[in-house]
Amino acid sequence: MKSKVFVGGVNEGRKQQIADDFNFPLSKMPDKYLGVILQPGESDTRKAITLKWDKVCVPLEEGGLGIKRLEIVNKSFLMKLLWKLLESEAEWAVFMRAKYFTDNGELKTSYKKSSILPGLKWLEELPILSTGEDKRIWSGTMTGEFTVKSAVECIRTHYDKKGRGYNLASKCYMYANDSENLEHILWNCNFSQIIRKWLGSMFLFLNPQSYEDVMTLTGSKSSAVQEVWILSASITMMEMWFLRNKIAFEEIRPDIGTLKRKILKFTKDNELRITGKMWDCSYDFQVFRNFDLKNRPVRRLQKMELKFELPCRNQIMVCCVGVSRGNPGVAGIGFITRNHEGYFYFAEVRGLGIATTFIAELMAVMCDTEWDTKNGVQDLIIKSGSKAAVTSFLTGKMPWFLNSRWKRIKNSSLQMKFVHCYKEVNFTANALEKRGAGLNKGESQQYLMKPSFLKDLEVPGRTYIRSY
Repeated sequence: MKSKVFVGGVNEGRKQQIADDFNFPLSKMPDKYLGVILQPGESDTRKAITLKWDKVCVPLEEGGLGIKRLEIVNKSFLMKLLWKLLESEAEWAVFMRAKYFTDNGELKTSYKKSSILPGLKWLEELPILSTGEDKRIWSGTMTGEFTVKSAVECIRTHYDKKGRGYNLASKCYMYANDSENLEHILWNCNFSQIIRKWLGSMFLFLNPQSYEDVMTLTGSKSSAVQEVWILSASITMMEMWFLRNKIAFEEIRPDIGTLKRKILKFTKDNELRITGKMWDCSYDFQVFRNFDLKNRPVRRLQKMELKFELPCRNQIMVCCVGVSRGNPGVAGIGFITRNHEGYFYFAEVRGLGIATTFIAELMAVMCDTEWDTKNGVQDLIIKSGSKAAVTSFLTGKMPWFLNSRWKRIKNSSLQMKFVHCYKEVNFTANALEKRGAGLNKGESQQYLMKPSFLKDLEVPGRTYIRSY
């Protein structure tokens, strides 16, 4: 069990009673958590490092331990209570609004004997509901609905990813060749680069330079190889961090051979987590032999015949795609419209700045339909490569900041039909989206004739093969 209880200021019997009530083991300072020594700030005793809680209670990627501050969690639940109180039409909510709020939706300043009111007073700066048709939107989530998780992120103090963390020594404990932070330990230290180069050689990969590289390197590999890579890379990062703490607090010497054997052993010990299927190729079998893992069931590649179909007479067809390099990362969109005879009608590429792939897919459809509405198109078939985007438009469930734009389009005279299509019959839009990702935010390029960088368009009736 990782949870422990620390109790001070009471006698030993009371300490044990509290530990029994919480069903946690009783502990005392100094203690160790994830390899880091936690020690109280006593000035008359020698200690390794005293931790500052406002820096420890932040996510790992910002240099903390990912510990939740109860004060922030409590405020988040208070915000959840207030959100339900303001939005719900349940009987209890109506009663509470009548008791604590004025007719204008403002919190009453007069004294009310209550255990709830003091906790809500710090939330007075939340927007109040107007008497018109405005709707309260929570900007912390994509849907506009309140969640405790998003409130925690809004309340807590954020730290830069670089140069923040614990009160560490100025030199790297591994090689003492640079100042130390989490990014240096995992990616920039000579010791970690040797380990990652060794791990990458087992998969025939280049040396990954960030966690984003780790997550994207196996995009074209089988699901089994992807799981082995993610598992071994995660174990490597974890063991690198544990090794750093042992060097700092137990004064051991770093040993590359021992670390490699640990990574191989822990990967094999956790092979039950690998549930994907292999491909019937020598590469997959070699990767599994490198880690002494049992082979997984082989997945046979299947082929699907696809055909590109044109719209009916007097209809306009649009093929649109959005892309994000990093998800989230630099994003762009591209769409191309064609008539019922297959002739080029219009195309546009646009840069979005930093966005997720899902937002880029939605924006591709949104920008095209706005262009069609402005140019008098009446009947439109929309082909998108994203099932999630198609579902979002069909159900009307999309990010709150797009709702007003989508409502204007729906209230127009434009008739729309959504179709999901695979990239094998949507390669023209794929070429456009990549060009859009190279543009600055808000920058666009429009084409009234087929651009020269598009060599071919999809041919109606031709058979295209999709392997999966």
